Amino acid sequence: MSRPQSKLPDAFNAACADMPPARRNAENPEYGSTYADHTSVHEAVTPSLKKHGIGFSQTVRETNGTYWAVTVFRLGSERLEFANVICSDPKQGPHRFESASTQAHRICLARACGLAIGVDDDGNRAAGKGRAQATRQPADQNPKASAIATELMRKGKAIDNAPDLRDFLAANPVLNDDHQALKSVKQMLERHLRELEKKAFAA
Repeated sequence: MSRPQSKLPDAFNAACADMPPARRNAENPEYGSTYADHTSVHEAVTPSLKKHGIGFSQTVRETNGTYWAVTVFRLGSERLEFANVICSDPKQGPHRFESASTQAHRICLARACGLAIGVDDDGNRAAGKGRAQATRQPADQNPKASAIATELMRKGKAIDNAPDLRDFLAANPVLNDDHQALKSVKQMLERHLRELEKKAFAA
């Protein structure tokens, strides 16, 4: 007896094709850019998903001390699951963890649906930076960007497997900013990723 054909993948692809771009409704004063916040991403994806009969939910899951933002899409009894690492944990304080969770859920939902959303301010708050009050400095003279680069380098080099490092890079789009320190960190972490991939392949 043949198994019934899965309907969710085709419905999900059709829903994603129908989605409008996410509205960039918020500003990141740290980098002088705009981005689509979590609410805007929800507003962009929900009508199309409903049109194709797909529901979704988001939650936090912990695995061996690592916290993940999980998005689950459902159609009948079928489900598709996507996850994005949360670059924080509850020990760092509820507000910081909530900001990191919001950022990860936003990125997870947008990546799953193929939306471009920009660099958000939750990443700054999750890193304990808060909202910038002073006039933005040129990228290469911004000490806060240098401090963020140092912190991301420390966290990224501590990751010892390729899947988690790929998720870490995806969860920190600030590494694409036009700042030399951030560019250097991205290059070094990409080399670290290639080394981890080689080790995994050789194992």
